[in-house]
This record gives sequence, C-alpha cells and structure tokens, in this order.
Amino acid sequence: MSERLPVLVRELPGLWPYEPVWRAMQAFTDARTADTTDEFWLLQHEPVFTLGQAGEQAVIATLEHWNIAAERREGAPGVYVAGAKVAALGLRVRRGCSFHGLAFNAAMDLEPFHRINPCGYKGLAVTQVLDLGGPASLAVLQSSLVDELARQLELRPQAADPVIPAPAPAVAALA
Repeated sequence: MSERLPVLVRELPGLWPYEPVWRAMQAFTDARTADTTDEFWLLQHEPVFTLGQAGEQAVIATLEHWNIAAERREGAPGVYVAGAKVAALGLRVRRGCSFHGLAFNAAMDLEPFHRINPCGYKGLAVTQVLDLGGPASLAVLQSSLVDELARQLELRPQAADPVIPAPAPAVAALA
C-alpha cells in the first residue's frame, strides 16, 4: 500500500459570504504549483443559491455513519435520501486542480427551497441530515466527511490555520 499524501484541513469558524470564498478558492487554485499541498476548506456559508453539477461518493459514505441510505439520482446532481435532496455538489477543475466543493444540508431552514426549483427540478424535495436521524452538529458531520474523503482519496489529513490563505504575489517575468 502506498503512503498517503497529506491534505491540509482548514476549518474556518463562523458564517462566510459565498463570493469572497469562491474567489479565494480560484486565487488559491491559480497560484498552486506542483509542490502545493492539497487542502480541504471546511466552512459554513451564509444562505445562498448556487448552480452546478458533479458527483462525490464520500457524501453517501458519510451518511452511512448514521444509517442514512443515500444515493445518486440519474440525471440530477447531488445526493438524495428517499427522493429528497440532502447535499449539493459543485466541483470545478482548473489547471488540473479542483476547487469549490459540496454543500451538506445539516440542520437549517429549508423554507427558501420552496421558492425555487432546486437544481432546476420543479417540485424537488429537499431534506436535511438532522431530519434523517443524523447529527445536528456541523462539526460532527465535517469530521466524518473529512475522514471519508481522506479514506477514499487515500489522503492523510493535517490541521491547518483557520484562515483563508492570501494569494501569492505574481512573480514578474525577467526581461
């Protein structure tokens, strides 16, 4: 068995606006080199509606910790339990590196989903981990998710400073 590669786990406290974090992820990705250690950023956004599509088995395995049977749905992005969406996924790959991530409905107000067509699907039910018998604590959910991602991607999690890294200054080319 090969040695697991390290991954820095950055737990960012409090609520964060979506756009500045998204832009920071873009800047981090653009500044990466072959020597940059991969990172997981764990944070909670202020309420936001996003658009996107992708798949991620780790969410399903994480929910199994609480005996919650989740699945993918053909032609629909995200993760579902009994036909109701419990997690949204939005993975972007640029320059061979991924950024963005996933959104778990842990314990939240689901009313705003009644005002939209989630993922473009009219009448799509949305649920949350708490209502399915899972933990109300986002920290517990995050911990299990990091463990599953690390296991499935063969990574070794390491704690990182709880701050968004500043982008490295651009290096001017020599004339």
